[in-house]
Amino acid sequence: MTGTGLTGSMTLLERDDELNLLASALGRAEQAKGSLVLIGGPLGSGRSALLRSVRHLPGAATATVLQASASVLEQNYAFGVVRQLLEPALAGVTDDHQRDRWLAGAAGLARPVFSPRHTDLLTAAKTVSVQRAVILGLGALVEHMSDDGPVVVLIDDLQWVDEPSLRWLAHLVSRLSELPVLVVVTERQGDPRAAGWLVTQVSGAAAHTLQPNPLSLSGTRAFIVQEMGEAAQEEFVAACHDTTYGNPLFLKAVSLNLRKDGISPLDTHADLVRTRRPPLLRQVLIDCFHQYGDAVRDCASAMSVLENTDAIEVISRVAGVEPEQCSDAVVIMQRLGVLVRRGTSKTLHPMVRDVVEDTLSAEQRERLHLKAAEALERGGFPAESVAAQLMAVTVPTGTRAIGTLRAAADTALARGAPDTASRYLRRALLDASPAGEDRARLLVELAGIANATDVGAAIRYISSAVPLLRSARERAVAVVRIATPAIADAPPAIRGLISQVASDLGDPDELIGEDHQLGLQLEARVRSLGRADALRQPDPLRRLDELGPNPSVDTPAERELLIVLLYALMVSARKSAAEIGRLGALVLEREEPNPSHVHMAMPLLVWTLAAAESAEVSSWLDRAVLRAQQENAVLELALIRTEQATVGLWTGRFRDAKVAAVEAYELAALDWETAGSSAAMVFAGVAIATGDTSLLRGIPMVHSPDPVADAGLAGLHRMFRAAVAAATATDQRGALEHYLESGRQLERSNWRNPVLFPWRAEAIQLHQAVGELNAARALAEENFELAVEWGTPAVIGQAQRIIGGLCEGAEGVTKLREAVATLESSLNRSELAHALLALANRLRANGDSAEAAYHLRRCRQLAIDSGDYRVASQLGVRLPSEIASAEERPVFSTAESKVAGLAAAGLGNQQIADQLGVGIRAVQKHLTNVYRKFGLRGRGELGEMLRQETPDVPRISSNSRPDV
Repeated sequence: MTGTGLTGSMTLLERDDELNLLASALGRAEQAKGSLVLIGGPLGSGRSALLRSVRHLPGAATATVLQASASVLEQNYAFGVVRQLLEPALAGVTDDHQRDRWLAGAAGLARPVFSPRHTDLLTAAKTVSVQRAVILGLGALVEHMSDDGPVVVLIDDLQWVDEPSLRWLAHLVSRLSELPVLVVVTERQGDPRAAGWLVTQVSGAAAHTLQPNPLSLSGTRAFIVQEMGEAAQEEFVAACHDTTYGNPLFLKAVSLNLRKDGISPLDTHADLVRTRRPPLLRQVLIDCFHQYGDAVRDCASAMSVLENTDAIEVISRVAGVEPEQCSDAVVIMQRLGVLVRRGTSKTLHPMVRDVVEDTLSAEQRERLHLKAAEALERGGFPAESVAAQLMAVTVPTGTRAIGTLRAAADTALARGAPDTASRYLRRALLDASPAGEDRARLLVELAGIANATDVGAAIRYISSAVPLLRSARERAVAVVRIATPAIADAPPAIRGLISQVASDLGDPDELIGEDHQLGLQLEARVRSLGRADALRQPDPLRRLDELGPNPSVDTPAERELLIVLLYALMVSARKSAAEIGRLGALVLEREEPNPSHVHMAMPLLVWTLAAAESAEVSSWLDRAVLRAQQENAVLELALIRTEQATVGLWTGRFRDAKVAAVEAYELAALDWETAGSSAAMVFAGVAIATGDTSLLRGIPMVHSPDPVADAGLAGLHRMFRAAVAAATATDQRGALEHYLESGRQLERSNWRNPVLFPWRAEAIQLHQAVGELNAARALAEENFELAVEWGTPAVIGQAQRIIGGLCEGAEGVTKLREAVATLESSLNRSELAHALLALANRLRANGDSAEAAYHLRRCRQLAIDSGDYRVASQLGVRLPSEIASAEERPVFSTAESKVAGLAAAGLGNQQIADQLGVGIRAVQKHLTNVYRKFGLRGRGELGEMLRQETPDVPRISSNSRPDV
């Protein structure tokens, strides 16, 4: 609500009630019923503006208005305020008769105030009789003025009025009820001088006391429009309101500063508002603190580093003042309005905090942070409160700080903030000895945290820690902090380190107790060193036989070793799927579906059981997804969705696989280094299996050169490119060569499982297409033998279908019927659909249309249920798309625009969260949405997109809301 009619050309916002009361008081003064109105309030609340507005009230135009502004520097200038009030009025009277009438009976008593010759004499005269005579004369002068109409007396900052003027004012207000005089004064709330007996004698006579409130959000919007001369967008307004808390002085300073720099009130400039600390406001605040003495200044400095507590005992210790003085200083600051509520505590207004911090040197700030840490620790505050102070100190503070920072890291981990925990531990390294075991232990703890967010960092931490540890056992404990999935990609130096540590500890079967468990964990990691190349691993089949037909799975170490062995045997297809599935199920039963399993060895078991056609693994992953969603574990959810996509892909549930793969790929953009490779690999696999090779565009692993050091991965990459070539190129011979070379590379690494690497099935079709039937039959027989060796119904049935397609006449029909019969017992409904389609086509070609129609009906339904686009397209069935159309151009929401801009500028997630005042999960959520909408893989592509699309991008949707 704005007050417009009462203020003439001047607009005061959200002050209608105050203006109406002042207008009523002026109306009563016109009827010789004068009064005193006191306008109180904290610094910058708009007291002076409200006082000035009285001149524009109806009736003020016909009144004699006397106005003065007191100053702290002029308090010793006797009758200084009276002279400000009366001299201009007397000088402005051109009618000599009127001036004589005003001065009649008062001139002699009041003359010393207006005569420079007598000023020194008056100032020196301290007797009550002299001042009394002058006061009476001045009072008579105002009364004579009021004979010609109402008199309005306006005095700004009553608390600074000089003593003689206060005595005169007290005399005047005692007689207001008989005079047509309205007196309006302002008083800064919190100033100790407002408690003086003369000031309270005047203020206590007030008929009304006004306390202007901070501006609301709508008031802030109107204020910005008024000051900046153009309409303001919502995010910009919200930033101004949040930053200034609706304080008119702060708003005025910020808006003037922005306007001076040519910054418009647009949402894209909202972040600039939060960083503005106008010089004008800075000087006002510095002057304010200087006026209230050392105790207030020192307590403000202490509170500038204490953001989460207003405990007097803590503030007083940090400030170095007595608790009683500190309490008084805090009361002054609260009344001044420089404190705001944050949570359950009152703390310095953010803009005030920055000004106070700017007045401190770096050395002073560090000293305050150290004192704050000591005070908080003595006060029994949580470890994170103490750690927050230590984080601001850049010099070593002693070994005691290590324990505090460790405890804070534990608390941060418990509340799901690993990034914060890492920062605490990295700060603790500053207090650790350069080459001591205390440093090594901190590095080991950092590695444990980094496993979930930065595998490369975890490996670096361990490689730095191990040489500092004395015993083989401690080195082993350190090494097993590296998650098993990370081992395969470790650099050669780390591989050698792991092998050496395992050798130093000894053969796990010869160790006992905890050392035995450590040995098993180390063995699992040593074996994982060769995971990318099964031929480089120690013989997993012999080791599994040593564990017996029913290996123990009671401990995590036993389960981890078994998982690694089963995965190696699955990839190489050296043991039947049935036996691997049986042993894997024993492990699955003992493991909770926790989201954190993605950072351990469990993903290897998930893939192993999926390849073995295990039904239990799907429900286990469903429960893990539910927990990840409940815990808002974004990175973990990305990796679990990758696992689900893999399971869907290998069990022929392509619709589910496609949805999961797309979501995993989008979520992985939040941490591409950790999740990107897995997400891209399964995404490419889904694209190949569904025949939707358009999904392969932009996946880096499909188009990058072969990794020279890893024949297995090189073969896998080449297989993906072969699929693209087969779908898009007219050169079928070239596509065939891609597949054959892929197979040769995979074979060199002993990656033989036909579920994971179905290159033979694709190559057989291309052999047929180029007329090489003998080569196709030979490869089909080889494929069948391998399928039987692995033993799942899906791969056996697929191999039978391929052979049936190569056979003529009745033999072909028989082989295809065998394929259908085999696949009836498989979980893979897509493979069954393919076999039914092949059988139906062969039967129809032989004239048996009735049976063919029956098989086609079943095939149609299976294709729809599984989402098999290849079968559906051959049947002319259109399946609903699970992926948004590429032609639908996405737009940013307001919140996404803010987060995207900061991310593209190079800020990390925590920095963005800190700058916007939100949680890191909110930042992750909005980045996820941005990456998903625009098909981006990370910040580099985001920045490039924003640069290419400026000035129109970021595009903001018209119905978006700022919901960061």
